[in-house]
Amino acid sequence: MTGDWQWVGEEVDRPHHPNGQDGPAWAPSAVPLSTISTDPPPPMLLDRLDPEGHTILYGTGGIGKGALASYWITRLVEAGHRVLILDYESHPGEWARRIGSLDPDASSGVWYTTPTDPLHTAADGLSYEIGALGITYCVIDSAVMAAGDDPMKPEAARAYGAGLIALGRPALSLAHVTKIDDARYPFGSVFWHNLARTTWSLTPDGDARPPLLTHRKNNNYARLSPQSVVMTWTDNRLLEVTERAHVATIGDDIATLLELNPDGLTVPEIVAAMAADDRKVSRFTVHSALRRSFGPQGRFTCTHDKRKQLWKLRA
Repeated sequence: MTGDWQWVGEEVDRPHHPNGQDGPAWAPSAVPLSTISTDPPPPMLLDRLDPEGHTILYGTGGIGKGALASYWITRLVEAGHRVLILDYESHPGEWARRIGSLDPDASSGVWYTTPTDPLHTAADGLSYEIGALGITYCVIDSAVMAAGDDPMKPEAARAYGAGLIALGRPALSLAHVTKIDDARYPFGSVFWHNLARTTWSLTPDGDARPPLLTHRKNNNYARLSPQSVVMTWTDNRLLEVTERAHVATIGDDIATLLELNPDGLTVPEIVAAMAADDRKVSRFTVHSALRRSFGPQGRFTCTHDKRKQLWKLRA
């Protein structure tokens, strides 16, 4: 029906029975948006972790996710948090050695468990334990094991999200990528990307450089600059983890542009886009950087037609 209309329903400022039926009184669950606080969100934990929701740190196996997470755990404990590690991969000694080597005092603020049921099944029981121990932050290693299903399926991401809600605490999940040269999303899945409030990728940065920590998603917060993560090992013990500002190369900047333009760009278009960001470079410089990372093992590809050369990131 169209045209003028008039509200003729009951007032809903008190519980009432819908349609006159017997049963528990009903009251609306919706509230006016004006009653919700507009205060700024609380600051990120360690300038890395969402303080109220879900953060994902992802990358290839062996890149250093566990070492970096151990470092973050020691800093959380130093800040007064009580951390629970949910280790679905069952490596207790690995966690104990790393955290104990980085900060021997931190271990007293860390609890450890090895769940066997998927997170969405185990979460209710874990939430009781979390409350009893006064846990304020959870670390889950790894999401692929905790999902309890093929992580590529949308249903797995949804079930995992429900489990996180049931835990009732902010959490960091360690996850993987399906392709070493595509670090845009955890598991290469937009469903997992959408699940988290903040995501970070940890990826190789050339053969001789430390891995690169890149802020991929940033609900509520400004995107942070990439960091080089230096991990110092002695006698198979993790002694130090350092994060320092990454000095981007021209190739890195081109890769960022091409990631934002998956259909590809020509060299003049790349030059123009970089100039718009106040980084003026010549066509020769851009072309040289592209050629240095071109080929079967490079990160750039090039297609030719009679009119132009189109450069893309390798899929």
